[in-house]
Amino acid sequence: YTEEPVLLQVDIWEKPIRLAEEDNTAPDPSGGQYWAVAAGIASYFLKRRGLDPLRNGCKVLDLSAGVGAVGIAAAQYGAKVTATDVPQVIDALRANFERNQVQGTVLPYVWGEDAAHLGGPFDFIFASELLHWAGWNIFDDDPREPLRQTLRMVSGPNTEIYLGFTTRNPQREEEFLTTCKERDFDVYTDSPSPVELPLGTKVFATLRLKPGRSLAPPPARAPETEANADGEAPMGEAEEALPVPSGGSRVRRRVLFSLAVLSLGGAACAALFHHRRHRLW
Repeated sequence: YTEEPVLLQVDIWEKPIRLAEEDNTAPDPSGGQYWAVAAGIASYFLKRRGLDPLRNGCKVLDLSAGVGAVGIAAAQYGAKVTATDVPQVIDALRANFERNQVQGTVLPYVWGEDAAHLGGPFDFIFASELLHWAGWNIFDDDPREPLRQTLRMVSGPNTEIYLGFTTRNPQREEEFLTTCKERDFDVYTDSPSPVELPLGTKVFATLRLKPGRSLAPPPARAPETEANADGEAPMGEAEEALPVPSGGSRVRRRVLFSLAVLSLGGAACAALFHHRRHRLW
């Protein structure tokens, strides 16, 4: 990461942050961009927790941090921050931490992989615009299940996950929240169901592991929490869970795609043969 890019300045928790966005021309350019939901998550956290947990050195994970806005802001207040993203944008993310002269552990990470090296469990996890996925490649697995697995791997009994997203595909987003609720997490939100909201609405929710669902030992120090302490309404029970893609789903899709191509080719050949035979007669 050698070329100095154009800088963007944003204010989070009344502190200015200088960010460089990644000039990413890949099919999915979202990773190295600043998303306004990051500031929304910061406000959502401030309303519920204030800044004292950060000042007291709590452990924070900025998962798939992009340009790192929320993680950098948390580090400015004294939190012990780990920020992750895919390898393609990790250099730009690390440069933003250095640019703002804050300490943080910046690591490449892909959802669903073993997360032990990230150092969890964490006190707080920020997850900004992680449901933004439009099927960039038909052979890619749906990332919602690896995301859910990752959130579980890095959470402990007292972890609070602050999730924020913009409604783009409400059915998919609702399915993700429903699956989290039915399998691992208590989900609290002030917002209606995504399917009841207009497209482009910002939704914020807090997730906490259900008792006995932690895959990691309790952190050495964690904020005091009570279930539903902020008076948020739990999401209603859902009737169906999101189907979980198995590890071989990508292979099956490739096989089905190949069979479909062969089938279409065979049908075309049969039609051509019939046409020529008809002409001969």
